[in-house]
Amino acid sequence: MPWEFTPFILPLWCSGLVSLIVAWLVWRRRPSVGAAPLALAASAAAFWSLANSLEIACSRLEDKLFWANLEYLAISLIPVLWFTLALRYSSLGRKPTSAQILLLLIIPAITNILVWTNPHHGLMRQNIYLDVDGPYTRVAKTYGPWLWVHTIYGYSLLMVSSARLFRLALRSPRLYRGQATSLLVAALLPWILNAVYLFGQSTFLRLDPTPIAFALSSTAAAWGLYRYGLFDVIPAARDAVFASMSDGVIVVDAHGRIVDLNPAAQRIIGYNEQQAIGHPLAALLADETELVQRLDDVHETRVEVAMGSAHNPTTYDLSRSPLRDGSGRPVGYVITLRDVTRRKQLEEQVRRSQKMEAVGLLAGGIAHHFNNLLTVVNGYSEFVLRDLRPTDPLREDVEAILRAGTQAADLTRRLLVFSRFRKPQLSTMDVNEVLCAIEGILREQIPAGVTLDLALAQDAGPIEADPALIEQIVTNLVSNACDALPEGGDVTITTGQALTSDVPRLKMMAAAPERFTTLTVSDNGIGMTPEVQAHLFEPFFTTKEVGEGTGLGLATVYGIVGELHGGIEIETEPGHGTTVRIYLPQAQAEPAVAVAPLSNPIPTHGSEVVLVVEDEDAVRRFVVQTLQREGYTVLEARDGTEALTTAAVQETPIDLVLTDMVMPFMDGSELARRLRTLYPDIRTLFMSGFPHDAGPLDSEASAAPFLAKPFTTETICDAVRRALAA
Repeated sequence: MPWEFTPFILPLWCSGLVSLIVAWLVWRRRPSVGAAPLALAASAAAFWSLANSLEIACSRLEDKLFWANLEYLAISLIPVLWFTLALRYSSLGRKPTSAQILLLLIIPAITNILVWTNPHHGLMRQNIYLDVDGPYTRVAKTYGPWLWVHTIYGYSLLMVSSARLFRLALRSPRLYRGQATSLLVAALLPWILNAVYLFGQSTFLRLDPTPIAFALSSTAAAWGLYRYGLFDVIPAARDAVFASMSDGVIVVDAHGRIVDLNPAAQRIIGYNEQQAIGHPLAALLADETELVQRLDDVHETRVEVAMGSAHNPTTYDLSRSPLRDGSGRPVGYVITLRDVTRRKQLEEQVRRSQKMEAVGLLAGGIAHHFNNLLTVVNGYSEFVLRDLRPTDPLREDVEAILRAGTQAADLTRRLLVFSRFRKPQLSTMDVNEVLCAIEGILREQIPAGVTLDLALAQDAGPIEADPALIEQIVTNLVSNACDALPEGGDVTITTGQALTSDVPRLKMMAAAPERFTTLTVSDNGIGMTPEVQAHLFEPFFTTKEVGEGTGLGLATVYGIVGELHGGIEIETEPGHGTTVRIYLPQAQAEPAVAVAPLSNPIPTHGSEVVLVVEDEDAVRRFVVQTLQREGYTVLEARDGTEALTTAAVQETPIDLVLTDMVMPFMDGSELARRLRTLYPDIRTLFMSGFPHDAGPLDSEASAAPFLAKPFTTETICDAVRRALAA
């Protein structure tokens, strides 16, 4: 293969070298969007420059045609690579599929086959001869029909690529505009010079400037790469972000007409792009009066609006920002709607929990003092009743006092449950069995004209709960349902199970199990207004007349369900009844079979020495009198210090210390430990207005017998006798 040197090959070598450098620099950033196709395009341009220089340097026609044919490998691939680059750059990095790439390569593949087989058909070149006129020897020819197919195809890809880049350059901010413009120049420059060469080579150009122009285009791309952060941030991301935002965005002109909106906004207002654009926003949102009013009142701020049905509204954070032209004049505004429904629900739950916790602490403290007072009231009422004859006219009055005291004691127990001072005694149980056990009691309590139905699912599943708490839940809910049926009606109790995935409210719970047992109480009564629903779980809130309700029913239910790690859901509407659905986590184990305890009555009287320690004088006096009536020798002290002094001087051994848990200076558990050093065999019985598990106890105190206030004479005597017998 003979060669001849000509200075015309030097620009081609330089352009090839520049293209190779750019290809290497870009390839180093190939993880970036569009870097790989640009690096391959620069490599193809370098190959084109090298092959073209070798074509010029050869002296024989067949050698020149060999290198000219090799050039078509790069010539046919570069348009495809630039199209891929522009597509990825302007489409937020979306890669063409394998099928799309194969379709793009069909024409280049045919072109390369035809160029190597041209002597048999002349579809690429015709009238080929060696032109020795001019500064160097070149191949002279006329173009065949397929070359124009190849040219139109390449220019079409270039046109589409340039249009996408030009659109980005116009719509993008200044930084991104520099990126897109550098790529547009890099794409257009070689092909403009190629068109000049292709259509004018016979008159004034002998050298194909396209490979050299690619050196300049590679430089433009390199400038964009390092000056504008090409491929680091893509302007097409702005369109993609607008389309993929979960927030609704609506662009409105100065006349109140919608000029653009994203898919999220279309879902919110219920109109697609074709139905919305060009129409007044107020007309499309005529049913959303609150939103339209807010837009009229708001100019540049954030407010919350409710949209959708009145029974199940969606809350949005509305932001309105002005749009201004280059002179600062307002030309419209942008509305942003962010769905904050779930956030509002969580905030309401936190607010309600904090309120309940604060009231619960107060209620727990009040219940403790009430229990001390009720111990005295109920205890002395029993004393009086014992001394009154059945026909005594005062007996009915004292019985009324005792009944009121018993009801007050029940109220304090509910306060302790609500305040969570009383921890549930959990066990695996069947909720259906509890409902069947209390069905008779429930039917006795419901008023005339109200029908009670039970629909218990056999697959409701076991739960971890305290049966007493489940009874209280059902009793409270049935009582509320009956109150909602002043003219009579139906109350239905149903059980079943639910999957966490099927109930949105359960998905929001932390560490929610897969399955829940459902306990539902529904009625067809008067229902509740939205104003009442807003205060459903607030303690002491009631719609009943003064003196007819405590306002602790649903608040207690809420506290119990929360303690059992469950959920509660209420569906109600004025005039259409109420449904309260409780979700309780299902247990893994089956409920234990209850074994009836053996009847073993213990006598209440005795002769042992009992030390009673209580800081409330009235309570201490009642306990002392009760035990003295049963024959016990009773010592008394108002606190731990006095109790230790009394025990130290006592000659007869003390058999039992009955002490309050919460006292000044020294609590009951500390007193019991110190007394045990004086009397190792002494028995201990604790009493308190708080439940046994309300506060931290040591292991000995936790294992000791416990007597909860308020107590009756019978329960205190029975507890003392059992503690002595332990």
